[in-house]
Amino acid sequence: MTALLPEHVMWRLFIRRNKDGPFLRPGDLVTASIRSGDGSLDLGAQRTPIIAENSTNGEPS
Repeated sequence: MTALLPEHVMWRLFIRRNKDGPFLRPGDLVTASIRSGDGSLDLGAQRTPIIAENSTNGEPS
């Protein structure tokens, strides 16, 4: 449904929704992949765990 909204409206909703706290929190996992639409090129996926700013061992605090 949000794909039908103009970009400036989507940004306004995104910012309003996230004023009370960060979009990403420690313990979340972001997965991103890049590939062509027809599947002929696939650069794989990257998984990035979100950790606390003061974390020193890579684990959420």
